[in-house]
Amino acid sequence: VAGLRTQRLKAIPRDLVDVGDHLRVVDAADNFISVLPDLGTFIRLQKLILSNNRISVIGPDVGQLPELRVLLLGNNRIESISTLIGKLEKLEVLDLSHNKLKSLPQGLGKILTLTNLNVSNNQLHELPVRVGNCRDLAYLDATNNKLQAIPEEFCKCNLQTLLLDHNSISFLPSRLLKTCTNLQKLTVHNNPIQASDIEAMSGYIEFEKRRVGKYDKLIQGGGMLQKE
Repeated sequence: VAGLRTQRLKAIPRDLVDVGDHLRVVDAADNFISVLPDLGTFIRLQKLILSNNRISVIGPDVGQLPELRVLLLGNNRIESISTLIGKLEKLEVLDLSHNKLKSLPQGLGKILTLTNLNVSNNQLHELPVRVGNCRDLAYLDATNNKLQAIPEEFCKCNLQTLLLDHNSISFLPSRLLKTCTNLQKLTVHNNPIQASDIEAMSGYIEFEKRRVGKYDKLIQGGGMLQKE
């Protein structure tokens, strides 16, 4: 484990890169890093934390991390991401929140192991259709963007939580509630879509039972202070 938080770093230290093949976790959050080094030596890395830095581009080197399972890049200045991110065949958790992204690469749809995706607080107008190939995707946070719709293909995902507040969404995929049979939380506050539109969707009654059941269990277990 390499712990480099709050070291006022402007780059990943060269000596760390030289021993990259021995590392499984690199935590360099809360620094001033603007450019990523050559990642080719980090062949065993499983978790990379670069939140709260000044990174603007995620280049093709990101695809050189074959064992990576967690990639946290929230609160940077990222404007573009190489489609080679799709080569991260073991990635499960990806945080791209609070950046400057206007689009996402279709390559995300190649990460079939992805379970948790946070793209909130960006400038996204759409989500890649191919993300629908990520059948294990259970958690998607796309709040505070400029989305107008959610691809129909997302109905193939194993969604449990779908957060869409503060967008420009006027409708949801017609099969969403019926086919996403594990969906327990759906939020669409501050969108053109109305509650009555969702209530009229096929599968709404079953969804509502799951939603209420989830919070009932939390309350009974003492894991929730207030009901949403």
